[in-house]
Amino acid sequence: MKIQNILLVILIPACAIFAILLLRWNVNISPDEVANIKQNSYSEINQRNSTGSSFSSLSEENKSDVTNNNPAGEENNPALDYDNISENLREKSVENALENLMKSITKSITKNTDGSGGGKDKGTNNSPAKEERRENRSGSSASNDRGNRDFTTERGRRRDKDNKTMKKDGDVESQQIQAQVKSLVNEAKQALDQGNYDKASELLQKGLELDPNSRDILRTMANLYKKTGDYQGEIDVYKRWISNNPNDPTPHYFLADTYRRQGNYDQAYRELQQFVQMNGEIPSTYAMASGVYRQMGMKEEEGQALTNWVHTDPNSSDARLALADYYRRNNDYNSAINQYQTAIQLAPGNVSSYVALGSLYTRMGMYSEAEAQYQQVLQLQPNNITAQLLLAQTYQRQGDMNEALQMYQYIIQTCKDPSQVRQAQHAINRIERQMAENTKPKQK
Repeated sequence: MKIQNILLVILIPACAIFAILLLRWNVNISPDEVANIKQNSYSEINQRNSTGSSFSSLSEENKSDVTNNNPAGEENNPALDYDNISENLREKSVENALENLMKSITKSITKNTDGSGGGKDKGTNNSPAKEERRENRSGSSASNDRGNRDFTTERGRRRDKDNKTMKKDGDVESQQIQAQVKSLVNEAKQALDQGNYDKASELLQKGLELDPNSRDILRTMANLYKKTGDYQGEIDVYKRWISNNPNDPTPHYFLADTYRRQGNYDQAYRELQQFVQMNGEIPSTYAMASGVYRQMGMKEEEGQALTNWVHTDPNSSDARLALADYYRRNNDYNSAINQYQTAIQLAPGNVSSYVALGSLYTRMGMYSEAEAQYQQVLQLQPNNITAQLLLAQTYQRQGDMNEALQMYQYIIQTCKDPSQVRQAQHAINRIERQMAENTKPKQK
């Protein structure tokens, strides 16, 4: 016990002195230097993690080849990561599909509403004719018959006029309500963006009082609950949407995604099946469903949905890109290449297809083929910085350091993005150091 006390007496002052010295030393370090230390540490961690994950699907031979020729620093740029490129393409295609579906459903609802109004008007217009036929069958004299017809026709005209006036007044009132609802929705969205959830909720409640069936109000309200993490509130809104609009498949999709985020995959799967069944053979149906299947890890269902998307819309480059990415993730590279090439044939001006195919060739170690794809991008868009960086890295992998240096120098001279310029300069520094080391005579 005495020995322990003696040690404590000695160690505590020593630690205090060391801490003081350390703090005084830290004062001499500038914030920029600290930031650089952190950045370098993060870069090294990201480089190790990205290298391990990006090439996990390759054979051992290709893994070694790609890793050894991997240009330094490329993993630090998410825009050049193949998984990010493919994921961005997939998300964009799903967003486009959702937007197109919402527009088509809105047009359908509007058309049906107009059609039902027209049918009622048409039925009303038949009433004077029926009155006239009944008068003709009464057996009255010719003068009374003609007088009755005139009276009946005039009454029918007045009724038509009244109906048209009422319909016009109803249309004006409906337009005014829709304008108010739209204004409330826009204000609520702004409040959501600002984090003012109470104000957003108040505005949406006012909108529901004006139009309980408004899809925009219900969608925005569900988004409010999503932002606040209230799964049950979000689910209740979509169920209300389904109850108010039983023929609208859209809320079933949103409800499926909510259950998916909640971790309730069984319920999500059932809602997704309901969405697909109600929406029929529409390409956007399979595009949207495939995204949810992927996020739930249902590979077979995702593949089937993507295949159905291609079959229902074989001329869609988005569908081909999504299916190609599916094959790529499941290591079916030949099928992926076929789909990418078809996408390019369908939309030769879409540079994303060339970038994705070139990145796949790079992953496979087919650098000449990758170079050709990036060159094609630069023919279409000479200032495409992503293609320029990928091409420079491809030159490095092929061992053509002079071409790589020229491309990086070109990026520094023409690019306006400071982060891309810094990456190009970093790559140049690394290449020059490597070239200097290679020219040093080996010590015996």
